[in-house]
Amino acid sequence: MKNYIKHMDTSLIPIKVPIIISSTKVYINVENKVTLDSYATAIKHITRKVFLKKYILISKSKKLFLRGSIRKSITYSEPIYKNGDKIEGKIKNKTIYVPFNCVTDVDYIVNPEIQKRSLSTLVTISKSGTKKKILSESYNEVAPIYCEIVDANFKELNIKEDIEPYINNSPNIHIFKTITQQTTICLTIRLIQNQEIFINNITKL
Repeated sequence: MKNYIKHMDTSLIPIKVPIIISSTKVYINVENKVTLDSYATAIKHITRKVFLKKYILISKSKKLFLRGSIRKSITYSEPIYKNGDKIEGKIKNKTIYVPFNCVTDVDYIVNPEIQKRSLSTLVTISKSGTKKKILSESYNEVAPIYCEIVDANFKELNIKEDIEPYINNSPNIHIFKTITQQTTICLTIRLIQNQEIFINNITKL
């Protein structure tokens, strides 16, 4: 029967892995006006999705600048007058993109790695007395920081702007074409950067 001996090497191995350097909630307030393609009797449903177009982290001041847009797909009912006093609805859809930008403070779970530069000047004097300046520069390469959306929650108020009766003999049915939307978005975001960590080197003999 063979004997198996387990051996642990306590030396460390460097590896690069994605590290969550910050996780925070961002509140964004946006107001926009929408003109539908036709008159509507009701808004049936609105789906929303957030897209980040640009993000910049000022690491020393812990400021995160965000720019993006909200895609809104608005489903509404268009009235169709048929058969005397009978009114039917036709479902229609309009998609819009609402831009936003904001700045927020962030706290670090792990400090981000930032690029460091150093400049040095060397002055040499030749036998003839001529001075020469030699400039040198060095810097370290760091991985970029990525921003991802973990979760997005919306609270929205839709205000009908141009309400009017659909037909004179149906005072209870009103139509509109323009709405003002007041939206509050709560984004949960993460900042991620590939960083070097050290793990134990464990081998089996």
